[in-house]
Amino acid sequence: MNKNNLPCWKTFSNFLKKGKNVKDFGFLCKNGELSRINARYKMIKNFESILFNNYSINTIEKYNSLFKIFLAYSLFENYLKNGLGIKNDYYKMAGDIISKKYPTLSEQLLKLDKNKKFYSFLLTYLNSKHRNNIENFYNKKEHNVIYLISAIRHVFAHGILVANNIIAPKKLTNLIVNNLLDYIKDDFALRICSKICVLTTIFPMDKKYLYDFFDSLSNQTYKNFDIIVVNDGYNKFDEIKEKYKNLNIIELKYSSTPAKNREYGINYCIDKKYNFLIFGDSDDYFSENRIEKNLEKLQQYDIVVNDLTLFNDKGIICNNYFSNRLKNNFIFDYKFIKDKNICGLSNTALNLKILSNIEFPEDIIAVDWYLFKKILKKNKAVFTNETTTYYRQYENNTLGLKNDKKYLFWHEGE
Repeated sequence: MNKNNLPCWKTFSNFLKKGKNVKDFGFLCKNGELSRINARYKMIKNFESILFNNYSINTIEKYNSLFKIFLAYSLFENYLKNGLGIKNDYYKMAGDIISKKYPTLSEQLLKLDKNKKFYSFLLTYLNSKHRNNIENFYNKKEHNVIYLISAIRHVFAHGILVANNIIAPKKLTNLIVNNLLDYIKDDFALRICSKICVLTTIFPMDKKYLYDFFDSLSNQTYKNFDIIVVNDGYNKFDEIKEKYKNLNIIELKYSSTPAKNREYGINYCIDKKYNFLIFGDSDDYFSENRIEKNLEKLQQYDIVVNDLTLFNDKGIICNNYFSNRLKNNFIFDYKFIKDKNICGLSNTALNLKILSNIEFPEDIIAVDWYLFKKILKKNKAVFTNETTTYYRQYENNTLGLKNDKKYLFWHEGE
């Protein structure tokens, strides 16, 4: 019976039958580990109650709450550590993931224990490290809900926490279990169910640039995506497609101005109902985690802008160019880019639900600035330095690095 499997589990199983590997979707475990994760997820979703004789309904309800929290957090921890490979600094990273997705969860949990009765009980039975974390959480020095959830799991698993100690069991269970399971469900669905494309344009250019571009896409940690190529006059593209048979390349032959070529490609992606679009210039290349990190950020934001590393034929000019001025996870909107721009068509990704078919002026040069000024009037973007685009500097760049202290893509303007 398939009820309450992870979303798209059947689709995922079919992918595996066709020869794909879990690593193609950004997972770092073996195929069997994800099957166990799905089985545990299904068990928790179908869980109703433990049966006890000679216990009151109230006591049974509280034990059900504890048991379900124990199961859900153990699954969440396994999904992050073994499924996604988040092991170093686990508590901080897990807390960041949950707080970004559910920013009010910590406050909601604290409201359930206004008198700190549950808090006092937990402190009695925790070791010094856990105790410090719980104290910081309750005193609002930390908003990491993983400290509280792991403490509940810890004392329950060691036979200390019993039914009478737990507060507001139904509310506590709903807040913790539902949010942990929803994160797993949403992350899995994003990796398996979503239609994802990388969009680029090509023209008569040096073949080695295309090799760099497609090599970097072949090496991505996440591999379940299409590459949409608007071909404006590159005559030997069949050779490229033959060389990169491992990639799902869709060629669109179209010849117009650079702006209209971009317009044609974007509208194709919208019409074909892709969920997420990742921009990339065909003379650049990307760090191997670019698609995975972009998709991770697109769970919380509709537009992602990643860092740039500048290079030319002699080597690296500047690593992490934007990080010199911007902090990781910096959020911005139209006001930030109205007189400058960090959103290029080689370091951005967006959720296509925010975009309808577009039309660019035929002779516009700064297509990127035009596009993002438009969509950032109603949406916000996030900057990440956790991945980078290697941005090639040579004389044919539309907008390259100038020999001064101005930002790359920094325009004076309206």
